[in-house]
Amino acid sequence: MQKCWHSDPEKRPDAYNIYQSIHKIFNNEWNNHFRKQEPTKIIESSDIGPVSINAPGAIYKSRPLSAIINSAMSLKISRKISRSRSIKISKSRLIDTDYISRELEFDI
Repeated sequence: MQKCWHSDPEKRPDAYNIYQSIHKIFNNEWNNHFRKQEPTKIIESSDIGPVSINAPGAIYKSRPLSAIINSAMSLKISRKISRSRSIKISKSRLIDTDYISRELEFDI
């Protein structure tokens, strides 16, 4: 995986090489499963995980998505409420218009 992060794009593996590496790992795990061997263990490491870098001049910044998702959900809910109110208003206008048109028909 470290090869994929190389700073020089020319030294990064192409899609086919990544596929071969993943296929090799999968075959090893599959063979271990049928041989009743213990599967590969995932080791927790402080080297793996989010890395915080303070770059004040950065254009793009990594942010947690939960706040953005909550904001989008509240916007979606408020739009639903707004739509339902406008539907109720338009229905009431149709009823009022219908009543007025009947009234005008009787006045003539």
